[in-house]
Amino acid sequence: MPVNADTRISESFARALQGFDQPRLGVAVSGGGDSVAMLRLAQIWASGRGVALYVYCVDHGLRAEAADEAAFVAALCESLGVRVRVLKWQGWDGKGNLSARARAARYDLIASAARADDVPAVLLAHTRDDQAETVLMSLARRSGVDGLSGMPVFRQDRGITWLRPLLGTARAELRDYLGGLGQSWCDDPGNEDTTHERIRMRKAQPMLNSLGLTTTALADVAANMQAVRDALEAAKADGLKRHAQSVQGAVKLAAGFLTEPRELQRRILIHCLSWVAPSASPSRGDAQQRALAHMAQGNDTTLQGCLIQRKGDGFWILREPGAVAGITALIGETWDSRWIVSGPAKSGQFHIAPLTEAGLSECQNWRDSGLPRAFFLSSPAIWQEQRLIAAPKAGYGHGWSADLVRSDADFHNAAMRR
Repeated sequence: MPVNADTRISESFARALQGFDQPRLGVAVSGGGDSVAMLRLAQIWASGRGVALYVYCVDHGLRAEAADEAAFVAALCESLGVRVRVLKWQGWDGKGNLSARARAARYDLIASAARADDVPAVLLAHTRDDQAETVLMSLARRSGVDGLSGMPVFRQDRGITWLRPLLGTARAELRDYLGGLGQSWCDDPGNEDTTHERIRMRKAQPMLNSLGLTTTALADVAANMQAVRDALEAAKADGLKRHAQSVQGAVKLAAGFLTEPRELQRRILIHCLSWVAPSASPSRGDAQQRALAHMAQGNDTTLQGCLIQRKGDGFWILREPGAVAGITALIGETWDSRWIVSGPAKSGQFHIAPLTEAGLSECQNWRDSGLPRAFFLSSPAIWQEQRLIAAPKAGYGHGWSADLVRSDADFHNAAMRR
């Protein structure tokens, strides 16, 4: 007997969540058809498993309709007996890329709320159509394997697992599903705005269908590329074990990594850079290739907020001193996204800043560690105005310590996370 569309969608949704065994699950709902359909599917799925749903709706405040859409989501959740939080963003200052800023703010707000609610995972309503559009945009940018892999079913970011249970489902199927339930949704006028690249790709899809470039075909390309990417990532993790180690948050990289295939060299390098400077913006592919060329010639170079320094028979990858100049934090706050400093300080009495040349000149024992000089210049130090109080990594000052948010032991574990 043929399986009807609603059953197929429900079964596909359940398969995507197979193995999820936590008592709480988040759902990101905008009020659009895709996310409303996901909410209805999640509510049915969760009710039979004793899982508590937590809905997060972000009101960016950028359109007049946004408040009404958030109110619609809140009312729908109330009718379904589901917890809901409406999260408001007021951070737009008119500078930079609005779409990118709004997207980052959405993830930041939802992740923060989910962590506060002790919710380990949040569902996102990206569909097969969204996946196809992502592949098309990646093609236009001449992307490689990673770009053509599209969006993964799951990923970890901001301390949250993000799940996309609808990547195998078409947008039209979800609209039909909602129609069968008699469930309304909000139409975003932005879906007709062709100033956005994604909308232009969406408008081009009917013509592409006639060439065989259907959403199903493009989603299959993404799945094929994801398999290739996974193989490359496994090879990268193996290469890191053979060639690299984290030392006090810096990376010691054996020159032998340059004997690996070029793509593995690039992946190993990017992992090391992201480890040393997790808050730095990702580097461009051409810049990565230039850095590898410099390393092959035995030259020092900089990339992605890091200093790559040739030492002996290998390289040190260190935080670039100039990149941390001006970064400060109060005692108890995270400095440079990776250091926690503690000691005998009163709140507000001292501040954390890089050690710099001036501070290092006061430290007599830094050479004992065997670490490069540049490591200490960009390490956290405790200052009282212009007076150096302590430099824990350089052995200066008593009662102070500086510990990594992620320990050296996490360096290789992080290589296999997606």
